[in-house]
Amino acid sequence: MKLIDFLTRTFTWWNGQTWGTYWYTRRRGERVGEDELGNVYYRATDHMIDPSMGPERRWVVYNGLADMSRVPPSWRGWLAHTHNVPPSEEQYTPREWEMAHLPNMTGTPEAYRPQGSPSASGRRPAATGDYVPWSPDEGAAGRAG
Repeated sequence: MKLIDFLTRTFTWWNGQTWGTYWYTRRRGERVGEDELGNVYYRATDHMIDPSMGPERRWVVYNGLADMSRVPPSWRGWLAHTHNVPPSEEQYTPREWEMAHLPNMTGTPEAYRPQGSPSASGRRPAATGDYVPWSPDEGAAGRAG
């Protein structure tokens, strides 16, 4: 293992799994499957989250940055206990309305910038004149009367 990989695993959680997750997964995790993006899914082999509730502990080890938008809908349903059978154990076919994965574009040049945003065109559009700022003197007079 390279030094940078060791330090990344030691001090960050967003670049894959930490040492705690690594050892927990090795000791108590059962590999359930892998998605098309290389994320690997696990379930606990020996205990429940809350025995009175019943659901098992499930988690994902991301292939790269930890970003929930990188989990396909089929696996997201399994992680959230919406589906009991993981997609690796059934024939899952995406619905026609399901879109292909797009990464989270926040902070990139491809991020959504609504009309009127200073970052959309580089300068703010002219004011329309319909905004009147609040003034403490006007506000106090309105309350007294």
